[in-house]
Amino acid sequence: MTRIATWIIAVFNCFILLAYGYVCAEELRSGEYLMPENTRGFISITNVDALIEHYNKTQLGKLTADPVMEPFTKDIRRQFENRWSGVHERLGLTLDDLREVPGGEVCVGLIETANSSALAIIVDVTGRLDQAHELLNKVSKNLTELGAKRSALKVEESAAELIQFELPIPEEEQEADRSKISGSQHPDSSSSAASKDAPKPRMAYYFLTGHMLGASDNLEVIRGILRRLGGEKEGSLADVTGFKMVMERCQSDVAEITPQIRWFINPLGYAAAVRASTPQQQRRKGKSILEVMRNQGV
Repeated sequence: MTRIATWIIAVFNCFILLAYGYVCAEELRSGEYLMPENTRGFISITNVDALIEHYNKTQLGKLTADPVMEPFTKDIRRQFENRWSGVHERLGLTLDDLREVPGGEVCVGLIETANSSALAIIVDVTGRLDQAHELLNKVSKNLTELGAKRSALKVEESAAELIQFELPIPEEEQEADRSKISGSQHPDSSSSAASKDAPKPRMAYYFLTGHMLGASDNLEVIRGILRRLGGEKEGSLADVTGFKMVMERCQSDVAEITPQIRWFINPLGYAAAVRASTPQQQRRKGKSILEVMRNQGV
């Protein structure tokens, strides 16, 4: 549960720390209609500029704006940038990269897939297309300098090309694989074991189509987002009963007011997604807390 809270707080504060000012977007489909139905953690900032403006009017906002608090706020920013490091590792995207890009809603989703998890970010860049192109160029430059292989990928879901990056396998994963092979008691089977269990290259995908910028580390997730951008009505988070009930219950307390920030967590699904994305050698041995909870009927 600590990691769940950390994820929500980190993403929330990360967007508070983004740059100020952008052009308001026209009415577009909100993030829950674009994220897939197997999204287990979701956060949406409806209007980054409005959120920052309202935050600055709060007592906490005024306190953090005081020059006396500058060392404290710098340290808080450092901590949240560290929390964002997981996004940077998976997509090559930093907070500073996003600073000038949002022109409307920004949403982030953690998605549970068959054998792992996926991360997706969708940004409405209305009025900020030049900045969006600059971001893609910067990400491309940074990733290729780190050894990533860049290529263009055509998909039937969109006329826009996907930018595909094949990221280098982290050294610790390569070392763990080498140790596993060298420790095998059956040398003849080491090569087949290596081909079966060797770490696979990590992928990152980006698209920019119309007013929307998207990124994910999973091809099927990004293709699904593009299909829903194209008008497909099914298979989104908005169709999930639990999500609808939570959003309707929250909205009933604020009548017609548009929330500045919305978030949703499926606790067990989120925990499973986090565990699936953790390298095997770093996982807790034996039964996980998740398995215990499910066995107890949670």
